[in-house]
Amino acid sequence: MSKYKDIHKWLKRKILAGDFSSGERLPTCRELAEIRNVSYVTVTKAIKELEADGLVSSRQGQGIVVKPIEKHLPVQPQRSAQVGFIIQTSGDLFGNYFTPLMEELSADNMMAVPLATDATLRALSPLERIKRFNSYAAAGFEALVVDGDRGFPFSALQSAAEQFKQLIFVLRYDTEIELPMANILTADFRLAGYDAAKHLLEQGVERIAMLTFEEFSAVERRASGCTYHTHDQLVLDGIEAAYADAKVDFNDNCVMLRSPDQAGSESQHKKNVSNFIDGGAPCGFICIGDIRARCVYQVARQKRLKIGRDIFVVGMFNTSWSEAFQPRLSTISIEERTISQLTMQALREKWHGRKVTVAPRLLIKESSIKES
Repeated sequence: MSKYKDIHKWLKRKILAGDFSSGERLPTCRELAEIRNVSYVTVTKAIKELEADGLVSSRQGQGIVVKPIEKHLPVQPQRSAQVGFIIQTSGDLFGNYFTPLMEELSADNMMAVPLATDATLRALSPLERIKRFNSYAAAGFEALVVDGDRGFPFSALQSAAEQFKQLIFVLRYDTEIELPMANILTADFRLAGYDAAKHLLEQGVERIAMLTFEEFSAVERRASGCTYHTHDQLVLDGIEAAYADAKVDFNDNCVMLRSPDQAGSESQHKKNVSNFIDGGAPCGFICIGDIRARCVYQVARQKRLKIGRDIFVVGMFNTSWSEAFQPRLSTISIEERTISQLTMQALREKWHGRKVTVAPRLLIKESSIKES
């Protein structure tokens, strides 16, 4: 691919993703040339292509200005509606949700338009987030579908929520902000925790550590509208309930270990896992995300302990990691394909203000059952 086409493709992708808002000026041609380490002429060719696409206007003295978002969207007359998504569209979890939904949308003459991820939105200022949601609302999407993970800026959406024809939160809903018209289609994370802990307790494992993500600061939580009681806390509620039903002391036997986001803190996390294992075997781990089990497997190898004999592990989200580990990792499926089907039903039937919680499914493999 020629350099100017590469620059054109890069800028087009960023504009359609909303990284540049309607009416916003792009960097100058000279600045873009420096950023991408190409010539000024190469960038001007790319800008002409963007003008031909109808994405920007370029006038002397005004700079390169992004045209209104509704003019960016691909013109597809055969499509009766466009559905905006603020969700990851790659990876096992999101692929299992998004891929079947794409097929159903296409069959119903609807078009999925990925708009952003929560990471993209978090990088914006509070005012920029509000402007972004207002621009999405002005684009006339038939619905906005959002993964309500803790990183999503719920507060910014609140002011624009009523402007959307339909609002659907899927998979998670980590906020206490009231959005009466929103549909909430989530997994039952409390039941996920209960099933995982009940299974480990039935294996004779009473000491259980829950491995989860690092907590947001109080300031971050308040700014985004995220609740303290995020989906991992719901898992912990379920674990506690399983202890109560088994008549085993929860406070003396269960701990929560948070894995830091900072790369340099991995050694401390391994030490925390190691210290818990040193408290006595057998012990168990429930991991919020299959990938968090990696640390447990590494520490077990270092200590010459065996998964499925000395240490029992259950992951979550049924990703490809569960098959990659040896022995294979027991995991909880949050049934994202079912949530995908419910999303399509909500779109077809124009749901408003409905809440559906989907029961998870425990997939038992070698990591959490005693060797025969």
